[in-house]
Amino acid sequence: QNKELPRLLRFNLEQAVLLDLALLLPNLLVVGATESGAPDVGIGVGGVFFVALLLVVGYCWSSSSKGEEPDGIPFISDTTKNVVDRSSFF
Repeated sequence: QNKELPRLLRFNLEQAVLLDLALLLPNLLVVGATESGAPDVGIGVGGVFFVALLLVVGYCWSSSSKGEEPDGIPFISDTTKNVVDRSSFF
């Protein structure tokens, strides 16, 4: 890790990567449901995850614009703190 970068920037970058990974599985489930002949289920679940993503991005943007860490996302924020502070996922 590059310790020369501000901690808030490192925190936000790591959290963005972890959020991307956390949203990969639901996205694959939506694609699978849509392709298997249940497009209504895929669209509904996809819409729920999209709204959730918008809320998380809004929260992170709001916290970061105040100069605070957006550390209120369960599990993701705790893992991000561990990675940024100790270079470990656990």
